[in-house]
Amino acid sequence: MVQAEKIVADFKKFDNPQIITSQGLTYNRYSYSAEIDLFIDYFKKNDIGSELLAIKLIDKNLKHLVDAKNKLDDFANKLCDKITYLSESFKLIEIDQYNHRAQIRSYPPFVSKDKKLFFEIEINASKNSLLLSRKAADIIQHKVKPVSFVLNDEILERIIRDLIEHD
Repeated sequence: MVQAEKIVADFKKFDNPQIITSQGLTYNRYSYSAEIDLFIDYFKKNDIGSELLAIKLIDKNLKHLVDAKNKLDDFANKLCDKITYLSESFKLIEIDQYNHRAQIRSYPPFVSKDKKLFFEIEINASKNSLLLSRKAADIIQHKVKPVSFVLNDEILERIIRDLIEHD
């Protein structure tokens, strides 16, 4: 089993990121590859935390955990139950049985003026992947775009652990 503590320690000392420009944003990417592939897209990091854009996990073992609708449903709900320490709780929003995908969002979303902010976890069993990100839905323009979020090192380690340990 991959150690979240090891990944976060490596991320903290990592100083040669891939620079990516996408959707009008320029950010850094940290990559970890062993039993799993883990990518952390971030803007900056310091001694106490990081400003992140997304955490993506690719794990070949994920397919076996979510290869049927009831397994995908169970897996998604277990993630909702485990990840209780962010600013909002998670709720299973949608299951696409045909494409083996599930969408989990923080609920209720945080409402600020004309925006709704929420965390989202996309589970894609066809690609053996999980993607955690934060998004802002513009209430007036009806557009959703990715936004950054800040996690201290302790919470980053905990979220990585909860995403990679499938028990």
